[in-house]
Amino acid sequence: MSDNLQNKKHSFVNCVLHREPYANTIINIINNDKALTANNSFVIALDSPWGTGKTTFIKMLKSKIDNEYKNIHTVMYNAWENDYCENPFEPLFYDIIDNDVFRPEINKKNRTKLISCARKLPKALVKDFIEKTSGNNTLNVVNEVEDSIKVALRKSPPFIKRLKEERQAKIDFKECLLKTAETLKDEKLLIIIDELDRCKPLFAIKTLEIIKHLFDVHNITFLLSIDFSQLRHSISTVYGQNMDSEGYLRRFVNYVLKLPEPNKDNYISYLIKEKPLTVIYANKAKISDNVVTQLTIDLKNILVWDILSLRDINVIYENFRMFCNSRVNISDYDDYQRHIMGELLPCLVLMTFKYKNTDLYDAVIRADERCIDKVLGQIGAPNPFTVYLCDPKKTFLKKAREYAREIEMFMSYA
Repeated sequence: MSDNLQNKKHSFVNCVLHREPYANTIINIINNDKALTANNSFVIALDSPWGTGKTTFIKMLKSKIDNEYKNIHTVMYNAWENDYCENPFEPLFYDIIDNDVFRPEINKKNRTKLISCARKLPKALVKDFIEKTSGNNTLNVVNEVEDSIKVALRKSPPFIKRLKEERQAKIDFKECLLKTAETLKDEKLLIIIDELDRCKPLFAIKTLEIIKHLFDVHNITFLLSIDFSQLRHSISTVYGQNMDSEGYLRRFVNYVLKLPEPNKDNYISYLIKEKPLTVIYANKAKISDNVVTQLTIDLKNILVWDILSLRDINVIYENFRMFCNSRVNISDYDDYQRHIMGELLPCLVLMTFKYKNTDLYDAVIRADERCIDKVLGQIGAPNPFTVYLCDPKKTFLKKAREYAREIEMFMSYA
């Protein structure tokens, strides 16, 4: 897909969550980062849980910058797509160079030298000290380092020579990058890193270390689209549960921004409008406007559950659409209102349980009311669910096993 089509697809014009003002705030921060960071790079963390639309937002942000801000050159880097690499420096550096973000005349003069310096780095970085920390407590690490120093001092001169070359490679690369970045003058390079929190712990931490120690030059801004809580787990996995993972992450970040909570009501309205249920528009002649309106309200009441992310809502709704599509030609139903409200919506409720809380789903299938009450107390299910689960006639519970057989083939988790 061409850049123009990509930009159009990811325009804030299509943002149903109305997040463009927040993008403007980030752009203002980027444009003023020189005053905040003096001669260093500037690292912004955009913090939001998984499934809240971070990737869509940063794609829209990049599109806006590319179209409206000629002084900011952007690079989009998906860390998760590259965490099969032994060293995160190589794919990150490649994406920067491959985007031709520096001026053409600089590419001719400095690109070869920059690549030459970069080629010397992987061996040095692969041997990074972080490799030694996995699975060890702090005392063991200190002892290992002490032993390593003693061994190194007894090593032959070639080892010392190689160590000097590796250190010099880092210095040469940073100096070359600094000269290249200086050519931007009043322009800036924005490197957007997505999905870092989904990477293997070592890969994620190494990426942060590389940003801090190799790309720490002015005119370069990093925007990390991450779930801080997940990245903290990665830190703890490598350094141990007693590690101050929050403090460790703060070493790498100048500014933390929280992506505002999405308006789920707006998002669900968008889904219903853009991806209508076939069972509705294929049978409009038999379904009153009141039924359609009530169905929309009921869909929102079910899917607005606070533990559902935007991604969860999207997956559950898509599964529900497929389920409804299988019911398009249901000519044997005279009462469509009864069918929709009495058959389809209970199946949506069960789909939601199966996708998000298997304990509750299993309890419903077993009609185990004591277990249902216990799980409901833990997760705080909203009123629409309790209407089904606490029905004195137990209609839903009596038919739950039948519903389960119907929805099973439609459930996916993509």
